[in-house]
Amino acid sequence: MKPKYDNPILLKTKITSLSPQLQGVSPDTNLTFRYTNIGDEVTYEQRGKGKNKFAKVDSILRANPYNPQCSHFADCGGCSGQHLDYQTQFTTKTSLVFEKFKSQFHFQPNLIPSERHYEYRNRMDFAVFPGFIGLRQAENFRRIIDIKKCELQSEWANEELTQLRSLLLDEYQDLPLDRRSGNGYLKYITLRTNIKSSDTITILTFTEDFQSTELDNKLADDLLKFSTSNNIIFCYNRKQSEVSADGIFKVIRGKSHYTEDFFGKIIQVPFNSFFQPNPNGFMPIIRFIEDKLKTIESSTLIDLFCGD
Repeated sequence: MKPKYDNPILLKTKITSLSPQLQGVSPDTNLTFRYTNIGDEVTYEQRGKGKNKFAKVDSILRANPYNPQCSHFADCGGCSGQHLDYQTQFTTKTSLVFEKFKSQFHFQPNLIPSERHYEYRNRMDFAVFPGFIGLRQAENFRRIIDIKKCELQSEWANEELTQLRSLLLDEYQDLPLDRRSGNGYLKYITLRTNIKSSDTITILTFTEDFQSTELDNKLADDLLKFSTSNNIIFCYNRKQSEVSADGIFKVIRGKSHYTEDFFGKIIQVPFNSFFQPNPNGFMPIIRFIEDKLKTIESSTLIDLFCGD
């Protein structure tokens, strides 16, 4: 097949700052570049408006680079800043909000960094393709990076992922859904746990035509032997739907929820619900609200929130 770009135009630029999304910014382009730092020289292909492709980074300041803990970093699209030390990440991501509060509201917020930089997420969703279980490449929804260990999830979740990979890729090779041919059934694996990893839930998402088949029942029996999860859920939705942990479901083991303990309050978290993915990082906010509520005399409260 003839290459789409026979003679790509190569340009160079230098990174002078970082965006709040931790991408490198150059003064002479309107582009940002992933996985770069201030001082890096970037070589990229010009492919027309909005079609520029990042090609190479020659490090200038990082003679002794900050080594990412994850072996999949810069290939997997799950993380964007592991090449930067945490203080740089924290300052860069919060500076815009800090300055706006300071200039517009004459208020200087107290910014609290996270105590845990790895193993903090209580939920991860892994896409399943023939021969691969992992996360999508940055800016490429169709390519899956085979993930053997994710540094963001708990130790239990990585052990569970290892067990599932062994079972599904070795014993059930025809089970993963091939998005091109339509063959296969399994689309996603979702692993969730509470703060202490004392209550866990494993969710497998299939196409709806897999429900109640002989293979469905056989896999359920095998998972009861392989999985260490307190709760196991099978759920089924449309073949074309790229949605994990949702649809018609059945409980293979345990219950359809896991429990979380916040300040002595037991919360039941349904398998298909949203819940704070970084509860350890959220604790200072909860404590701040709790302290303020003790001093508020008014009965009117306003809950303001946003997502990134």
